[in-house]
Amino acid sequence: MSDSECSAENTRSIELNIAALLDKAGHSSTYRLEPLAGGRNNRTYRVRTDAADLLLKWYFSHQNDDRDRLGTEFDFCDCCWRHGIRQIPRPLCTDRTAGLGLYDFLAGRRLTSSDVTLDHHDQSIVFLQSINALRSEPDALSLANASEACFSLAAHAERIEQRLQRLTAITADDDIDREMIEFMRSKVQPAFELERDELKQWAAHVHVDLSADLPSEDRCLSPSDFGFHNALSQEDGSLRFVDFEYAGWDDPAKLVGDFFCQIEVPAVGTGFDEFLDRVAQLSMHPEQVIQRTRHLFPLYQIKWCCIVLNDFLPTGGARRSFSVPQLAESRRIEQLAIARRLFDRVGCMPGIDC
Repeated sequence: MSDSECSAENTRSIELNIAALLDKAGHSSTYRLEPLAGGRNNRTYRVRTDAADLLLKWYFSHQNDDRDRLGTEFDFCDCCWRHGIRQIPRPLCTDRTAGLGLYDFLAGRRLTSSDVTLDHHDQSIVFLQSINALRSEPDALSLANASEACFSLAAHAERIEQRLQRLTAITADDDIDREMIEFMRSKVQPAFELERDELKQWAAHVHVDLSADLPSEDRCLSPSDFGFHNALSQEDGSLRFVDFEYAGWDDPAKLVGDFFCQIEVPAVGTGFDEFLDRVAQLSMHPEQVIQRTRHLFPLYQIKWCCIVLNDFLPTGGARRSFSVPQLAESRRIEQLAIARRLFDRVGCMPGIDC
């Protein structure tokens, strides 16, 4: 079966569920379904009805990945929308058995690296402030922790070490697999151990217990996977934000680390200090959050060397194949090249040449 035939068969398999979802949302069951490009983990479709355009997400699931992407994203959006936050898609309804979520369709232009400005940083901060203004609301408090949430310094390091171990433990099927494993063992693993030791030394110097959890008043509501790769620019220059399948309560250090390490549409490096300072103000002890984030940042640079290599993992490869069935094997070669470039920056703070 060709890729196009496979895609058509997959689309037909959800058509009955779509009709039921549209009826549940109060829309006509007459529609036209258009697959959208760009989904990395899920299949997304534009649903054209007589009254409105909607967005359908068909969420990835895998026996080795038990995260509830649909429930996480829909519940987060529902909480935000009910409290008047409008920079996100309006959630309409779900079919949790089929793994389908229906939302209003957000028009807009995807940003490129050359588009991003400090004004976009400011809009991102305002969005973070708006969702964290809900932190005492019962429905916000009931939201789960973010995917891979970490609340102790030790947990951050352990989570990143687990990523390293998964990559070095794969069965090497070809030369590119072996090249990746050698890179991880000879370069990334020693760098991780060095940065972890420096974190321990700093923690001992300032009398911070590595295993102590961050107090709840210093945690934040995080969109997770937050960055300009998940933003849509409107005609007036304002941003709308999408993709919250990993959202929830988290350490601000992780939010900042991921925001400045994601590579698809990078943040402006010179905006790091102000962004960090304003995120820290969401907590009760901002100066402690700032120091914590700065000392964890090199480990997050290493984490992102691992993230871009997810295609080497069975679950990562399956997720990419689910969202983009025609994905070429050459992607592994490209991702390893990106990981090498990221590794060259480990230990360098954003906006600083080193």
